[in-house]
Amino acid sequence: MNNVFLSTAIRLCCESRATPRVSVRRIVGSFTYLNAGRRPLAEIIPRSRVSRDSARALSITTRLEARRRTKQPSQFPESNVEPAPNSGTHREGQLDTEQWRDYDPAGGLPLPDGELSQEQVNAIFTGSEIDVDNGNYILCVLHWRRMSGALIDIGIDFPRSAMIEPAQAAQGLQYLRSTYPQVDEQGLGAKWAEEESEKMRQELQNRAIKLRLYKPTTSPEEAQEEESAEEVEEESQQGTEYGRERSGTSAAQGLFAAMRERRAEREEKKIITLALKERSLLHTARGPLELDGGVQPQVGIKRYGTMDVVLREPDSIATLETVERKPWVRYYEDQATLVKENTVPQLSTARRLIPSFLVMLLTVAACLYLSENYTPPPTEARLFPSIPPSVATIGGLSIALVGMFLLSRFPPFWRINNKYFCIVPAFPYAMSNLGAMFRHDTFAHLATNTLTLWLIGLSLHEDVGRGTFLAIFFGTGSVGTFTSLMANVLQKNWLTWIGGSSGAVLGVLGALCTLRPNGIVSVFGYELPMAAWLLLAVVSAAEVFAFARRKRTTTDHAGHVGGLISGVAAAAYLKWKYDQKKATAPEPVMRATKA
Repeated sequence: MNNVFLSTAIRLCCESRATPRVSVRRIVGSFTYLNAGRRPLAEIIPRSRVSRDSARALSITTRLEARRRTKQPSQFPESNVEPAPNSGTHREGQLDTEQWRDYDPAGGLPLPDGELSQEQVNAIFTGSEIDVDNGNYILCVLHWRRMSGALIDIGIDFPRSAMIEPAQAAQGLQYLRSTYPQVDEQGLGAKWAEEESEKMRQELQNRAIKLRLYKPTTSPEEAQEEESAEEVEEESQQGTEYGRERSGTSAAQGLFAAMRERRAEREEKKIITLALKERSLLHTARGPLELDGGVQPQVGIKRYGTMDVVLREPDSIATLETVERKPWVRYYEDQATLVKENTVPQLSTARRLIPSFLVMLLTVAACLYLSENYTPPPTEARLFPSIPPSVATIGGLSIALVGMFLLSRFPPFWRINNKYFCIVPAFPYAMSNLGAMFRHDTFAHLATNTLTLWLIGLSLHEDVGRGTFLAIFFGTGSVGTFTSLMANVLQKNWLTWIGGSSGAVLGVLGALCTLRPNGIVSVFGYELPMAAWLLLAVVSAAEVFAFARRKRTTTDHAGHVGGLISGVAAAAYLKWKYDQKKATAPEPVMRATKA
């Protein structure tokens, strides 16, 4: 407005030289108009006394608006520059590697090339039937973990509800690494670990501040305020109590009290803010990083019905402490790692199956020989003659299983345990086909197999004897172990391992129910209300159905099916052999005697 007045005043001064009647009073009147905005400027200065040029100068309409009103063409050429987009986000100026922060880790990061088709998904996930939605879901989640660096922390594990097998996740990760090799997983992983450690340090510091165990560093303004407060407090303590009672509260004391109140309010606000941050893990500064992975608190989910989902408060975490193994334990742990590279060994299917198949054949042949040629020792030659043979046999097997369980906790035995008492489909050892029956890594697994062996093994041992019982146990266990190995190799489940005597125990069950199909099953003197053949049918149907579903589980259903089939076959062979022996046995001859 002042610029308009100056321009108007200059033009009027120039006009006053040519026309002396234009006085300074009219100039002041124009300034009054510009400040008050009451009447048009033409009413203040009559048109008869102002020339055309001064009237044009007094107009507050800009030249651009006048040109638009008269639609005069512009003297400048039209520009082809398009207007800048106004859809800016918080990611402006950041690299594409930070795009993962905008996505939920549970849903993953979209692939740069878009979603894949069903044909492409089938080519990636060979050996398993998976639809296009689940295939793209696996790839997007793994792509998010690669780009964020969380792959070194979370790995390729998926929630149990997703029903994603480890082999499928490994195939998806292999595809992403071959398609997008430029992703620096180690560098991003180091950055992820650094952010996680900084986040944990900040949380511990805030918690210590809240508990008054740690005094935070103050800003310069707060430090100056505290220093002035100390000076005021020191000044307020000067003098005597009598003098302070006579004069009352001084201005310094009032200022100090006000400063203390402000400090208390500020600390209370900090405590409330920290509490809100702890209660809301989904709305922190790092966004999706809080939802998964690392050492962050996990948000529990309670489901009601099919659609209702309720988030509960996270479990409180007191402290996190890294436990390092002792040097001698780390040495044996390194020795027990048979595959040093973090890749699947390139072996053919025949190379993985044929050696174990030959060991299985030798085991079955040895079991047949044992069943045919075993002669029980006399009672006086036994070590414990007062104990029944069935109890002694199953007790010896139980001692062997428990002993292997205890040895697996001893670090010098770890390498032998991983090599000869465990089958890994990615890199199997042939001799582990027999030793895997004795490995149990959890007490629950050991107790289940041992108790079941005692329940059904005593009856079978009483029917067939020690030699045949041991032949059935080891023979069916070897067949069940090889069946599990073959199923996992054909399905390309490279991230699994096989161990346990479940196949042998179910082989004993199958043999018992086949030898006495119409018998009554008794458990410690209690009879079950079903025939033996019905029990065998129910157990077999359940195992076959579970194996056909191919649901992600830690139970070796393939080995169970192999043990049941081999147990039934062993019992059928024993019945055939008994019938043949009975048919070829000579009939007793009746001779007449004279009276």
